[in-house]
Amino acid sequence: KIDDRLDKMDDRLEIVEYKQDRTSKKLNDLQLDIKVVERDIRRDIRSLKDETETITELLRINELVPQ
Repeated sequence: KIDDRLDKMDDRLEIVEYKQDRTSKKLNDLQLDIKVVERDIRRDIRSLKDETETITELLRINELVPQ
C-alpha cells in the first residue's frame, strides 16, 4: 500500500515538475517579448524626437514660431 502511495506521489511530482518547466519557459519567452517591445518603443521614441526636432526647425526657419 505504501508503494502505491509513493508511486502516486511520484506521478504527481513529475506532473508538477513538468508544469514548472513549462511555466519557466513561458516566463523566459515573456521576458524576451518584453525586451523586444522595450527596444521597439525606444526606437519609436527616438524617431519621434527626430521628427519633432525637424518640424520645430522648419517652423523656425519659416519664422512661424518665436525664437
